[in-house]
Amino acid sequence: MNDEFIRIRNAVEADIPFLIEGIIAAEKSGTEKLSYCTIFNITESELRTLLAIVLAEDITGQELCVSGFLVAEMNEQRAGAVCSWVEGADGKSSAILKGNLLLHFLGRERIAAAAADLKLMEQLSLARTNGALQLESVYVSAAYRGRGICGKLLATHQQRAQREHPGLSRGQIILAKSNDSAHAAYEKSGFRITAERRSQSPRVLELLPASCRILMEKSLP
Repeated sequence: MNDEFIRIRNAVEADIPFLIEGIIAAEKSGTEKLSYCTIFNITESELRTLLAIVLAEDITGQELCVSGFLVAEMNEQRAGAVCSWVEGADGKSSAILKGNLLLHFLGRERIAAAAADLKLMEQLSLARTNGALQLESVYVSAAYRGRGICGKLLATHQQRAQREHPGLSRGQIILAKSNDSAHAAYEKSGFRITAERRSQSPRVLELLPASCRILMEKSLP
């Protein structure tokens, strides 16, 4: 479908329920495994409540932030969303910012109970490059897939980031290697695999959709 039917705009607080759908779909990566729930022993309903609270805080520089999202609309309906930020732009890593949010809203007791599994997750940790554009929670609702929405959202994030950060030269996306459809969509937008981390622990597949994660990168003109 022609791009003229796709409207890209900044996300607002009223979009939070749709953003939550996108975050959860991205985390599941085509499976029914939801890492927030398996690691922190919470239900999906509890997770949705948690995400609504955290998103409303709107702490920039990490992936759970309303103002980091762009929303795509078709026929005045929400069709897709993607979050982005420039890693370390404010002098703080996204991992620390997100970790502090989860600590605050989940509580020390629940975080402590998950300590062993969080340590295990380090086996799959891929370093984000300071000064690079990060793209997360890439989501297009089922009714609107195959219409170029993902590519348009990624391109618009890139253009916006380069206006705000002159000299920005790299974009990065981290995802499960088994997510073939996402992998193909990002390759179509110019991203290529540059790093991979794998765990041999059986426990990982009890917690996550896949035991291998990849970093895809794109040079920004």
